[in-house]
Amino acid sequence: MSDRSGSARRPPAGRHRHPEDVLRLQEALLPTSVPLLPHADVAATYVPASRPQDVGGDWFDAASLADGRLVLSVGDVVGSGLDAVAVMGQLRAVLSARLFESASLPQAVDAVEALASRTSGAFATTLCAATLDPATGTLDYLTRGHPGPLVLSARGARRLPPTGDGPLGTRHGGAVGSTRLEVGDTVLLFTDGLFEHPDLEPGAGLARVLDVADGLARGGRDLSPQRLCADLTDELGIRGFADDVTLLAVRYRSAPASLDLELTGGAERLGHVRAAFGDWAHDLGLAREDRRRLVLGVSELVANAVEHGYGGRPGGPVRVHAELTGTAMVLVSVTDQGTWREPTPHPGDRGRGLSMSAALGLRIELGIEPGGTRATIETPARRALQLVPGHPLDTVVSEPARLTIEASDHAVVHVSGPLTSRSTALRLAAEVRRVSRNGLVPVQVDVRKVTHLGSIGIAVLEELLELAGAHDVQVVATGGSAAAQALELAGTPFTDAR
Repeated sequence: MSDRSGSARRPPAGRHRHPEDVLRLQEALLPTSVPLLPHADVAATYVPASRPQDVGGDWFDAASLADGRLVLSVGDVVGSGLDAVAVMGQLRAVLSARLFESASLPQAVDAVEALASRTSGAFATTLCAATLDPATGTLDYLTRGHPGPLVLSARGARRLPPTGDGPLGTRHGGAVGSTRLEVGDTVLLFTDGLFEHPDLEPGAGLARVLDVADGLARGGRDLSPQRLCADLTDELGIRGFADDVTLLAVRYRSAPASLDLELTGGAERLGHVRAAFGDWAHDLGLAREDRRRLVLGVSELVANAVEHGYGGRPGGPVRVHAELTGTAMVLVSVTDQGTWREPTPHPGDRGRGLSMSAALGLRIELGIEPGGTRATIETPARRALQLVPGHPLDTVVSEPARLTIEASDHAVVHVSGPLTSRSTALRLAAEVRRVSRNGLVPVQVDVRKVTHLGSIGIAVLEELLELAGAHDVQVVATGGSAAAQALELAGTPFTDAR
């Protein structure tokens, strides 16, 4: 659409920026499911922020590799709205692709770092990426300005230390942490919305998460990943979440038993097969739609073997075997001792079982063996993402952050109150640049009186340090304060004023 001058006409301000549109886009860009492996039971939960305008920027991902390892990641883009969602989608896609290509954790994060350096809005993104080897229980992980994972066992919960590097765009490199899981342990990756609250210091918020998780682990409850995510958000979300919350949980387990059924007789036994197979698929954790399609496909193959495999002779045995493979697939075989018959050109209302199964999107193969015939079905083993409506958030009335300037041998910018809004953070950045005369005069940013330092505030401080250099801009905080805890968590350098 153009105006008379031929230039493109911009859409009205605010178009397609309704909070509901942002939430729909966020959900569309997140994975809809996670893989299930014999030794790794996986679940993911996404809780949108209580206020729709705060939605956007969190992600999770989980995928199985050809060598049997499981790759995991969670991340958080600074800010909210469509811009944050768009950046999230790009960063998640690159990280997922590199991990799926079997790149090492540092290599994969370096690729995301390279993208972030040329993507507006990606600066100061935090993330945690990990790989789990189900054969050994070894969990390797790397954090960038993000908390380390939690590990829950019957002995309680422990938090793995971050690997020490700052958010994207601040410092490169970083070590890889490692731990060994025992059978029954559950590892939990999460974004900062789980512990960041306007009325809690970051350290206190993390301590509260660890305390609740420890209680769940020791309380004798079922530590299935789904139940853990639900219980944790329920117990922590009494007042609602001020930011998006993303949880990715993996339980290291013994492989679930395979299913073996033998059917002798006619079609009247098909109900028993459907019920038994449906229960097995449910216990496995398959998504409802995948379970429905698989039960229907297996039922059609069994019916085909029962009705056509023995050519009118008294029915022989039909065996069903189902298992979860190390490549996150469900493999089902249906065998009989009958004789294969080519399908008729015009089957009428019968003989359509194979075509119906294929139409369900299931991968089907048929084989003729000396002792009979075999039909196999293979389909991805997936659990659906849990989308949980955010709890209503009580209104928190707080004063906006205040900036004051003190003239001395070098400029000092004092900040007090909550530094959580984009407008205040941008005003801080502009003020620092002004008093520093664009880097000619050293500046000290005093955040000792900041009551809550949000991710947008961290991002601005990181940007000032990155652009000006550590000698030109100095951040001052009191050790143990809310601001200092947030800075330590993000890996942002500061001077302790104690």
